[in-house]
Amino acid sequence: MRRYRNLLTFTAVVTVSSLVCAVLPLSAQPLALELVAQLGGTSLAVAVQGDVAFLAVGPRLVTLDISDPTHPVEIGRSEPLPSHINDLKIVGDHVLASAELHGLRVLSVKDPTNPIEVGSMPPKDSTVRMFVVGDVAYVADRYEGLTIVSLADKTSPQPIAQIDTPGKASDVVVVGDVAYVADSYEGLQVISIADPTDPVEIGVYPTLAGASAVDAEGAYVYLTGEYEDLEIVSIADPLEPMGIGSLSIEYPTDVMVLGDLVYVATAWSGLVVVSVADKSQPVEIARVSAANGALSVAVSDGFLYAPDDSHGLQVLSLEEPTAPTVVGSFDIASFGNDVVASGNLAFLVDGQHGVHVISVEQPEQPMEIGFIALREIESLAVEGSLAYVCGRSGLIVIDLGDPTMPVELGRIELPERAEAVAVDGQYAYAICPYAGLYVVSVADPAQPALLSTLPLDGYSRDLMIVDDMVYIASKGLRVVSIANPLEPVLVSTMASDSLTRSVVVRDDLLLLGEESTLRVISVADSENPVELGRHIFGLKSTIGLYKDYAIVALEWRGVVAMSLADPSHLAPVASLDTADRALGIDVVDDLAYVADQHGGLYILRVVEGDDGT
Repeated sequence: MRRYRNLLTFTAVVTVSSLVCAVLPLSAQPLALELVAQLGGTSLAVAVQGDVAFLAVGPRLVTLDISDPTHPVEIGRSEPLPSHINDLKIVGDHVLASAELHGLRVLSVKDPTNPIEVGSMPPKDSTVRMFVVGDVAYVADRYEGLTIVSLADKTSPQPIAQIDTPGKASDVVVVGDVAYVADSYEGLQVISIADPTDPVEIGVYPTLAGASAVDAEGAYVYLTGEYEDLEIVSIADPLEPMGIGSLSIEYPTDVMVLGDLVYVATAWSGLVVVSVADKSQPVEIARVSAANGALSVAVSDGFLYAPDDSHGLQVLSLEEPTAPTVVGSFDIASFGNDVVASGNLAFLVDGQHGVHVISVEQPEQPMEIGFIALREIESLAVEGSLAYVCGRSGLIVIDLGDPTMPVELGRIELPERAEAVAVDGQYAYAICPYAGLYVVSVADPAQPALLSTLPLDGYSRDLMIVDDMVYIASKGLRVVSIANPLEPVLVSTMASDSLTRSVVVRDDLLLLGEESTLRVISVADSENPVELGRHIFGLKSTIGLYKDYAIVALEWRGVVAMSLADPSHLAPVASLDTADRALGIDVVDDLAYVADQHGGLYILRVVEGDDGT
């Protein structure tokens, strides 16, 4: 699967997803999807209080003992929240977590070894980031602007006022009785909160780069653009904010100011240290490989705590503030964009970093036991004690003889990035988006060798082998005979105008995940495939099979089970939402393994009804 790295989840499509599955009453369901376990996810936020750090790991709040900052130790974790966490704020013995479409969540951390959710408040639109003053939270609520929330009762936070902003509210900082809202391409919105129950817009600072993150110190606001730039804005007169300096920084995600230094987290380039001694001429003075993708960073007692999306928490010493150095880390994070289960192992693909090897011998307690670092990978296949990983570097063979220490055995470059791979005996079949099918001999895994190619029209994304046929998702369906792997032959085509993302075959039945549509096709005659039915989800899908059900990873919606009993009238029968975007799925027996973008690995159980259907 391609990796989509949207740091702030796009939510407009969720309105469509609400139409996806009108689930039957529980008593009438022929089966159900039950959450068995969740592991990992990205780390986007951190907050620190005393000797405890509160780290977002996918949909969970993880608590760490940082009495020795160089060796953070996990001491507790919450149950999964309904969404991954974008921001964290500490209020006494409670932590506020922003959970996007699931709003503001309040967790008691009076006992940090056992964080427990005690309250919540739904968002007006999508809770992104927060700023807290006393018992009042100021919430950037995406397209609904700024929401002001009373925290007098932590178990029941209540909105006390809301003011719509013209753009997309992504962050907020409060200085005195004024709130400054980063409002995307509508710039910096200046709002009086002298009366928190009646906020009033009093000014605006326009910016061509958009506004995504904001911090303030003294008479200055520090603002990052959506895709580039750090801007310094004078708020000496809040009615007329004035830009006085800027610096080009690509893909900034968060900003924090400490005196004459500004620390900017970025999506790809780590932590950028900027001198603002001269506000009119900010100067980059250092970069550290940490804080990639962070939406919040924290400082305490001379240490900077930086979440680093799929690398967990990085701890940096500020002994020399102009050149922070990484002195400690805590890593249980994982970005999920594809998954394969084999035996007692699951393999979670993080497209930019590598493959996580996870023991699922006890599905209720999955445990990461190994990892191999690989860049720009898409998918993998497992055959015996070998894994075949494909991506921009072609096809890579990994030895899993010791799954705790996976080792690269060999690789072969292909003329184009490989999207998917399947293995049949001594042959690996890799599909490249525009170049077609490549047949590679893996008789000697240390020296894979290209045997043959078959050019194909259209953008190819996935493939599956059944007997001596390869079924390829490629602008519809392509069926290729590999009776002779040295001369693959195209035997049939079922064309489509839509991009096909996934293909699953069992017996004479083939399922295609085609953009927002599930297509059911008979391949009883592989030279003449016939469509039996289709269902439009409105969201992109990846497909698994359980008996007579399609188990569909449905992007923003999680997982949906579809009855295939009557292909001409496909019917959704159950669903279970995941934290973010469900991008990959593998179904083995009654367990569905789901790769979720920011939520890591989800393991679901398919539970059949009493009638056994």
